[in-house]
Amino acid sequence: MSIECGECERDIRGGHAETCSRYLDQCAGELHDVATTIQADNDGLETEHVKAIREAIRYLERMARGNVDRLANAAARDLPEGYAISVYTENGAGHVEAWDAYGDELPVEMADRSIEEQVRETVDLALNHAANRASEAE
Repeated sequence: MSIECGECERDIRGGHAETCSRYLDQCAGELHDVATTIQADNDGLETEHVKAIREAIRYLERMARGNVDRLANAAARDLPEGYAISVYTENGAGHVEAWDAYGDELPVEMADRSIEEQVRETVDLALNHAANRASEAE
């Protein structure tokens, strides 16, 4: 049995893909720890090494944000005509809401999943809902 990442679809026990935002976040966290240690070892001075590490962290954070853009673009591309989803986030939490082409709210119950998983599964829910509506109309 595998435990797959919702983004890179790899078994997470073997590690995330290098382009996965979870991998990038993990790398940024580890680099931050290294930079903090180096800076502490140098009496709080920001050495050239620390500056280079902080630049690498900024790069990884930009890459991870790019994954959010890809997720939003994929949702916009795949949603059925007239359907909409909204992502709400706050400190430590977030959820997704969805509406069909008639403005009726879809039943989205995925609080135990990541925002990414919620968006992907909500798009699937919308696609199934639209297909069911189409078959009922026939």
